[in-house]
Amino acid sequence: MTATPETWIGRYYELCGAKDIDRAMEFWAPEGVLRFANFDPLVGRELIHSTLSELVNSWVKETHTLLNLWELTGGLVAFEMDVAFDRHDGQHVSVPGAAVCRVDGERFLEQRIYVDMAPVFAATAGV
Repeated sequence: MTATPETWIGRYYELCGAKDIDRAMEFWAPEGVLRFANFDPLVGRELIHSTLSELVNSWVKETHTLLNLWELTGGLVAFEMDVAFDRHDGQHVSVPGAAVCRVDGERFLEQRIYVDMAPVFAATAGV
């Protein structure tokens, strides 16, 4: 039985929040493409893995709350989320985000995440 997109995408983000990037990569196709915020696209599971592994160390904890999720035709899924970060300096910052994904079963072929990370990084920069 295949899990609903809301279930497996929620699980993926739980793993990312737990900094378990090795297990989170099980949700990516080998040739997957991640476009995160204003960063260059990451092509391939290995590059996605190494980049996310480094990025999650920028904060103590992150929690994703999926607010709305829509299954569209052709393997497209779109969703809104709230992402909360506990920073190394003790500050808590939340930002809204959205993503559009191409999926095949329970794997991302492509994920485009739209989020403004400036407030997250500004919190520790004292800006």
